[in-house]
Amino acid sequence: MMVHLNNAEGQRVAKGTLTAFSCNMTPDPTTGLPANCFALSRESVLGPSGEQLTETDGNGNWLHTNVYAAGKLLATYSYTDSTHTATDTYFALSDWLGTKRAVVSAGGCGTGYVSLPYGDSLTPSNLPGFTQCPDATENHFTGKERDAESGNDYFGARYYASSMARFTSPDHPLIDQHPENPQSWNLYAYSRNNPLINIDPTGLGCVTDRGRGSDANHESVELNNSISSDDCAGQHGTWVPGDVNQDNIGAYRGSDGNINFQATTNTGGNVYYSSFVSGAQTDANGVGPGASIAHTSADWLSSQLVGGSLDQLMSFAARRMEPRGGGGMMALLAGPGFSPDAPDNWAGPGGMGTPQGQGDWAAMAHDYNFLSNGITIGSYFNPFISRATAKALIQSDNNLIGHAGGAQAAKMGMFFGVVNAFQWLTHPF
Repeated sequence: MMVHLNNAEGQRVAKGTLTAFSCNMTPDPTTGLPANCFALSRESVLGPSGEQLTETDGNGNWLHTNVYAAGKLLATYSYTDSTHTATDTYFALSDWLGTKRAVVSAGGCGTGYVSLPYGDSLTPSNLPGFTQCPDATENHFTGKERDAESGNDYFGARYYASSMARFTSPDHPLIDQHPENPQSWNLYAYSRNNPLINIDPTGLGCVTDRGRGSDANHESVELNNSISSDDCAGQHGTWVPGDVNQDNIGAYRGSDGNINFQATTNTGGNVYYSSFVSGAQTDANGVGPGASIAHTSADWLSSQLVGGSLDQLMSFAARRMEPRGGGGMMALLAGPGFSPDAPDNWAGPGGMGTPQGQGDWAAMAHDYNFLSNGITIGSYFNPFISRATAKALIQSDNNLIGHAGGAQAAKMGMFFGVVNAFQWLTHPF
């Protein structure tokens, strides 16, 4: 029986098999895995959007490394034979949906793959004039990993069985169902039963991605990048300026039980952050009941980063699932507190909402800087963190203090100034 192990964000990082149904589940002190009933077969190193970068076997031996561009698999560096003695680089040639249709390698092999609309066994054959390539990576149908153990494709939230053209478990009921669209009521259906133009990047819905504009309408997120803003509302959509990348939209259930969304885009030199409830009707500017939107200069926001990239920041902002915590003290430090010119301090969904001013955007970048540099609250007065971490902490704090503005900057200075002084004294540069 195959089982998989997930990280804190619910992304699969390892898989293996149960060797017994009645066993000692006490973790082995060396591996951290159940000692007597679980056999590890694969481990994965994930990228910022949950994509598999590197895979190793159950003994930690390297198998392959994937390279991505614009969210699509570009190439795989892998072994050329079963003896694991030689390697090659395999370039993936995919169709408009991201399904791998051909592979060519630097070493001169070439393989074509036949795939039906809903995916199938993905029959390989050598391209004319080439020897057949080995299957360097398991990413095939719409770029998803196909598990050799079951033949199913791993979509993140659930598994997809191409042999049945259905997911193996249902989607969330009564979230993405619309009376005028009968296809939305089958909770096992794949991409509204229209796999020629739609994909489902997470197993939570379908995505139509064909050009400009955006329509993001439910937790089972559907993006239509060819629809106009005038038509968007008529399709139960919320308009977001520019093109929405599937990595830059997230959904969460608020404390009131309703589904809420956030999306980030980069267009016209600005980064936009949109927050909206399911089915919010908006105009061509992304404004309407149940939706709010804000923007700032992309160049300015990039200047706030300490390592990382603007694309990664946007994905972090859109997919952040945890709101500001810390109770009343953090609310005083982060929120309106002393001044009406700092109404909110962005802190993620269910926290303090859409950015309302420069201080919010600076706080967003500050949160991302801490995450990307491994900085936590426990780092503030820890003299044993590395010099690089201390330097990143100080620089991130200084960026926030210098760009929050008004009373917000004064509050940040009083708090983080003490932290910076401690780290500077214990890690002199």
